[in-house]
Amino acid sequence: MEKQKYISNLIKVSIVVLMAIVLLVLLSQYITMAQLKNKSAKLDSELATTKQQYDDLKNEYDDISNNYEDYVTDYTRDNYDYVEDGEILINKD
Repeated sequence: MEKQKYISNLIKVSIVVLMAIVLLVLLSQYITMAQLKNKSAKLDSELATTKQQYDDLKNEYDDISNNYEDYVTDYTRDNYDYVEDGEILINKD
């Protein structure tokens, strides 16, 4: 009879310990999933920003490619004080 009580108590304790371990594992997995979800949201936001920057740069590249002569003229005027024949340079300082 004592042996049966001992075995019964041992089984109950083992079940409680196993349930506690399973609960701890599930809790840690839940925390990990929440952290990964936050990281995923942050990366999605970064990706959207990067895509927008790419689109802006691609549009700028396309504009420069389609109007190369005008771009070069404007760039040299702004950065190197370029003037065409008959134009007068006004000091921009």
